[in-house]
Amino acid sequence: MLVRVMVPLSGYRFEGSLTLALLGLALLIAIFIVIAYMTKTALPNHRSAARGECFRGKQRRAEEKMGVKLSERAAIELKKIMASGGFGPETFLRLILNASGACAQTYKLELDSSKKETDAAFESHGLVVAVKKEDLRSLAGTVIDWREEGLISGFVINNPAAKSTCSCSKTHEQKCSD
Repeated sequence: MLVRVMVPLSGYRFEGSLTLALLGLALLIAIFIVIAYMTKTALPNHRSAARGECFRGKQRRAEEKMGVKLSERAAIELKKIMASGGFGPETFLRLILNASGACAQTYKLELDSSKKETDAAFESHGLVVAVKKEDLRSLAGTVIDWREEGLISGFVINNPAAKSTCSCSKTHEQKCSD
């Protein structure tokens, strides 16, 4: 038994068997989906741009939350140094990141008492650690620790973003982004 189906599609009449009608309908739906996808991906969408900004903002806030921390041992030693050196309560530790070659960077620790607009400050164990805001991405999650091994003692910087470190723990190579 042959069933004849007539399907009006945007002014076109489609006559034929039910199978042929369904095949034609499926083809039109597929074309519509392809056109909708191409339009969506080809044209910039103000919502997608806003989502990108929102993501970058969240990423920045996450980096700021991770910040730079002192280990408990490093905080104790730093408090001893500050007390013996006669530093006031406004004194804080500044971690400086210096470029040293294509991707290599070195760390420098300083005691400072004047904050700058370009500083991001983090409180850790009752002490403040400051870094340049532009260095936050490279230093996010960094922990400053104190190590004593034999006759050698000092601060050690543990940076999760470092690809490799030198034996002195003062130089590291960061993953370069192209």
